Amino acid sequence: MIFGQAMLRGSLAALATGLCFAQPAVADEADEDSIVVTGQRTEDTKSYTGHEASIAIGLPLSLRETPQTVTVVTRQLLDDQQIETIDDVLGTTPGVTSYANDNAGRTTYRARGFDITNYRIDGMQVDGQTNFSGGGASTNMDLYDSVQIVRGANGLLGGTGDPSATIYLQRKQPTTKLGASGMLTLGNWNKRRVMGDLNVPVTTDGSVRARLVFTDESTDTFREREHIDRRGILANIAVNLGPQTVLNGGIQYERTRNDGASWGSNVSIWFADGTLANLPRKTNPVTDWSVAKRESTTAFVNLDHRWDNGWHLKLGYARTDGETYNNIGVAKVNNAARNVGGFAGFWNRDGTGGYLNGIHSEYETGRDNVDVTLSGPIHLFGREHQLMFGVNGYRDRVTEYAFSAALGNCSIAGVAPWSGCQYRAAGLPIDDWRTWDGSYANYETFRTDARAVDKTRNVGGYAAGRFSLMDGLTAIVGGRISDYKAHGGDYNISNVWKADATTTRQKGVFTPYAGLVYDVTRELSLYASYTDMFTPQGNLRDENDNLLDPVTGSSYEAGVKGA
Repeated sequence: MIFGQAMLRGSLAALATGLCFAQPAVADEADEDSIVVTGQRTEDTKSYTGHEASIAIGLPLSLRETPQTVTVVTRQLLDDQQIETIDDVLGTTPGVTSYANDNAGRTTYRARGFDITNYRIDGMQVDGQTNFSGGGASTNMDLYDSVQIVRGANGLLGGTGDPSATIYLQRKQPTTKLGASGMLTLGNWNKRRVMGDLNVPVTTDGSVRARLVFTDESTDTFREREHIDRRGILANIAVNLGPQTVLNGGIQYERTRNDGASWGSNVSIWFADGTLANLPRKTNPVTDWSVAKRESTTAFVNLDHRWDNGWHLKLGYARTDGETYNNIGVAKVNNAARNVGGFAGFWNRDGTGGYLNGIHSEYETGRDNVDVTLSGPIHLFGREHQLMFGVNGYRDRVTEYAFSAALGNCSIAGVAPWSGCQYRAAGLPIDDWRTWDGSYANYETFRTDARAVDKTRNVGGYAAGRFSLMDGLTAIVGGRISDYKAHGGDYNISNVWKADATTTRQKGVFTPYAGLVYDVTRELSLYASYTDMFTPQGNLRDENDNLLDPVTGSSYEAGVKGA
């Protein structure tokens, strides 16, 4: 059972309870004379839990040794439950809830009362947002070995720590054995999904090995006019530079296209006269041109070296470029004459009252990640302890292209938008929403030099140690110093970009971490942990268009684990 709480600027955040069980995993099979690229691989273990997890402090600890609540979703579990997307993973994770803004991939996940915004792939922090500018909805689980989820703050390794949870994805890695697998899925609503996974030892001894994973899906849904295409490709190669040194690199591509995407809630439960609408489940009052597209490409390289004394050095770099495109039109009831206190309203039974709402947006993103870690054992006072040192960080750039009536690059049927490139109030009526087939004039848009650019840099160094105080009692102590800077530019109607309009800077942010684990019996352990939180708020702005300061606070957790 675990108890956790977080406090943000003096406010009580959450209290969560649960029960955690774990079982040992089968050891990974590998040739004795070869090296498998490091990481907590779960393939071939046939286990529903991971043997160890490093998500909390960067050291490979068992779930019982980790003083926070951790869930490991293994490759076996992903396969057996046919989990295909990150949405499926988090939808089955204990303690994680969600709400969907629409069917355009904008699903927000929460834990302990707060949104989850901290995502990492192979230790590198990525943008896992599922808003209109984020690419998180395109994450395809066929490309990954496992997922680790730690509840509570986790700012030691990345400089940012949500009070909710951190999601860590581990890519599939090349192994020394020749192997191939595939899957073909046919399902309801014309679902077609194919996956292929090929692992090849390029040299006879496996010192050079490669892996290619490909997945493609095309499916309709229970909604009218909705069709989803997903694609993912992972090309990964590993080379033994020596008996204890591995160079690993590759390219990963993920894409999701959602035709028939909507924008916010748009299907009324009641009619305007107060009677229940009882609309069919398939109701999806969107235009036949509505679409939301997300794609990202990542190039990555890692160098891994181990010494005979147990110390381990890892160097990593990754570059991710992404694009999101939204061109959405949907019938709603919120024209100016009927609007009361906001954009709201109900369908009339005779089919009147509907107006076309639309939104068009285009984003480009780029992120550079660097990660350096050094860890290993030391012996003091007759006991073995573990130390870890690291430096990591990222530089992120988000470009939002501007569309508006003032710029002259946004209109539908010659009608000026309500705001920006959005249509909400009036001007685009729908005669009868009951018989509407989704046909309507499409957006007329084109890019200009007008754009908003938000740039973020978050770097820092950290150190942590796991100390054996006595038989059955261990303590974990660590800290991080972070340097955070965010600055954004805006646009004007002259199409002139103004760089660095606002800046947020936080220097020398200290994030402590402390944990204690006591083995009561061979099967049960008591644990407690404490850490501070420091969570930048991206490009969120106040009423004066200034970037918001990071969220800060503290997080405490205590409980009992059994294995």
